[in-house]
Amino acid sequence: MTGDTVSQDLHPVRRRVLRRYAALPPAVRWHVAARLSLCSVEPVLPRLPREGLLVDLGCGHGQFCHWIACRLPKLSVLGLDPCARRIRAARRTQRPKVRFEEGGPARLTGLRPQVILAMDILYLCPKERWPELFLSCRRAVGPSGLLLLKETVSRAPWLFPLIKLQESVMTRVFGISSGIPYQHLPPARVRELLGAAGWRARTSDLPGPGPYTQRWHVAEPA
Repeated sequence: MTGDTVSQDLHPVRRRVLRRYAALPPAVRWHVAARLSLCSVEPVLPRLPREGLLVDLGCGHGQFCHWIACRLPKLSVLGLDPCARRIRAARRTQRPKVRFEEGGPARLTGLRPQVILAMDILYLCPKERWPELFLSCRRAVGPSGLLLLKETVSRAPWLFPLIKLQESVMTRVFGISSGIPYQHLPPARVRELLGAAGWRARTSDLPGPGPYTQRWHVAEPA
């Protein structure tokens, strides 16, 4: 997996996504724009099916659900998030093939998605619950599904406080994130936990915008 999987100009896609949020409060619009600037789902787009169901677990305001729908219009996308406030905002942007529901991993039961996308949710979940999260995803997708798990990590130790500061701003100023202290595990340990839940995972670190590295764990049923 590489960071330059798509060569076309993606600015029109960004504009289309941002237009979905034009009527929402400034804090929501700012957060959506910031997420689109700092993160990208494009590196894993070639792994996504062209039809079927993708679940974005921890979708926030749903910006990546809309991005995927713009890029793969025949794919149905369901965004799940446990935060009622974020889901209320996301529902104001719904469109055909894109819908949002309040809920977490337990809501996966019975959905049978082809893909579960989880971008930057691990640091919001206590490490003790990661095995349960991975197992819930594994049970949901069946024998041929896919889990795409992304983390944002610093490129150098001195950048770690910057990530913590960003999360503090999101929590205290905008009330967007949960406020759980930033946490992560070495990629080998994440793969070990995924393996214990029935996944076979590979990890790729890709340069991200600014001072971040986008770490993708691509997991298939073992």
